[in-house]
Amino acid sequence: MKSIKLMMLSAIMTLTFQLSAQSSNVQTANISLNDNDLKDAKKYIDLAAANESTKNDPKMFFVKGDVYFRLALDTTEKTLIYRVQDNAMVYKALEAYINCLKSGNEKYSKLALNQIAGDPGKALGIGVVAYNEALIAEQNQFDGKDPHGFETAIKYFDLLLSAFPYDKANKIKAGNSELTINQITKNAGKAAYYKKDWPLVTKYLGKLASESFIDPDLYITLSKAFQEQGDTATAIKYVEQGRELKSDNQDLINEELFLYSRSNQADKLVDKLSKAIESDPTNAKYYYYRASTYEGLFKNNDKRTDYMEKAELDYKESIKLDAGDADVNIALGIFYFNKAVPVINERENTDNVKQKKKFDDLNIKASELLNSAIKYYEAANTIRPNDVEILNFCKLTYAQLGQEQKVVEIGNKIKALNKAK
Repeated sequence: MKSIKLMMLSAIMTLTFQLSAQSSNVQTANISLNDNDLKDAKKYIDLAAANESTKNDPKMFFVKGDVYFRLALDTTEKTLIYRVQDNAMVYKALEAYINCLKSGNEKYSKLALNQIAGDPGKALGIGVVAYNEALIAEQNQFDGKDPHGFETAIKYFDLLLSAFPYDKANKIKAGNSELTINQITKNAGKAAYYKKDWPLVTKYLGKLASESFIDPDLYITLSKAFQEQGDTATAIKYVEQGRELKSDNQDLINEELFLYSRSNQADKLVDKLSKAIESDPTNAKYYYYRASTYEGLFKNNDKRTDYMEKAELDYKESIKLDAGDADVNIALGIFYFNKAVPVINERENTDNVKQKKKFDDLNIKASELLNSAIKYYEAANTIRPNDVEILNFCKLTYAQLGQEQKVVEIGNKIKALNKAK
């Protein structure tokens, strides 16, 4: 029996020693950090974090957060190796602080929250550093430096969001005005949109929309996400929701008009455009959109020649307001060329000897329409001189006008541009 008791006592003493040793590692890491010995601080806190007896200890979480936060911000040569080996120092620091919050320990939770929020005007909080890391990760993918940048950004944003339930006094927002639940949620949703992760887009941006968060870009992004999924009805729903909240927002108005046009709701679109013109009669784009819509209506009902008359008036009003819009100039060029086509066809079927007057009248009318078309095509070409599509429009129109020299000249320019590609 004595030997059994001695063995049990030995086991208890071993366990006590292990607990003490790991607790000592946390303390040693903290002392090393205070002495600015980041190498030892990392060594000992990593030992404590890996050990069963201290891996869930609130103090360990807090000290680990401090160690990794310091390593993330340190720019000296002696810590370079750690930053090269591990580019997630900021994430791990924030994660440690949040684990500290989750532990429920009052003392260390308060200290951890202070480190996340920072001290306005004095100390930088890990929250804003993590937020910036997320934005950098996004940009890295845009720049082709990191194929997983959007995914990394979402991880940072998601981790940041998990801190807010513990921030009853709004310290995080006080440390940086951009660090709000809504703003971070929106950014997470945008990153999900760039990643084409539609369930996550709905999770983040759909949540904000359900709360009627006022931000036009939110509703435009949601709309585009559903457009890309082929769900035009839901895309329109979100744009209309945004318009109810911000009725005068130009981007939302333009998106709504585009969607009505795309979904062939032309009559409804004309009404919307007319109201938009009433509210802003100097907006050239509105007239352009309405002109295009009238043309679409005419294609569905070619007996309504008044649609074409209205389209012409709107196109001209758009050009009057903004002569430098290449798209409107092209649209007017196409408009007049298309009007010339049936006249040209009728002319070609008219005997220029037996029906000379009719032939001459048709020829004059066709030439007038083609000259109107080329006037606008040339204006568009002046705005976008190397646009091959515009040059082809010009070439075709000059061919119909019988100006062979212009046809050859433009043809050579098109060849040169295609060769340079």
